[in-house]
Amino acid sequence: MVKKFLYTLINTVSLLIIVAAVAVLVLVLFTPSGRAPQVLGYTMLRVTTGSMEPTYAIDTLIVVKKEAPSAIQEGDIISFYSSDPALDGAVNTHRVTAAEAQPDGSYLYRTKGDANNVEDAYEVHSSYLLGRSQGSRFLTSARQAFPSGRESTDLCACDSRAAVCHFADKPAAYDPSGRKDRKG
Repeated sequence: MVKKFLYTLINTVSLLIIVAAVAVLVLVLFTPSGRAPQVLGYTMLRVTTGSMEPTYAIDTLIVVKKEAPSAIQEGDIISFYSSDPALDGAVNTHRVTAAEAQPDGSYLYRTKGDANNVEDAYEVHSSYLLGRSQGSRFLTSARQAFPSGRESTDLCACDSRAAVCHFADKPAAYDPSGRKDRKG
């Protein structure tokens, strides 16, 4: 009796996981080209440059939550579709240095990477806002995590050996002066 209940429970949970995975796959497949897929208002992005170090190292996965433009404040880390012609509309993640409300109800943000010496040349309009960073995961390759000799630098959702993640609840507030008294 208990054995039958456990099998039924395991089958039900497995079926729910498969249905959820298929739903996410369909959502990702039908996301317009050049856009980041969102699931329940959240997007996961990978940091590909060092512009946000030491807050986010290269190959850090960040979780971005869709937010109202009015909720974004100075010091927040946001992800946005860049209007910089050199980036060709790619997603960029930088810290907000100023947020200004516009007469039409939209917002303009000035941003800067923590490791950059100057602010970004192009302001971010709220229509290009993807969301605010909620946390991060640092990836370690399988060779570092599993000294079995199998080398893998590719991430694959179906291969649990491909990455080991470390989760940080919230991005640290970065203060270029080195003080730690600012709330993050």
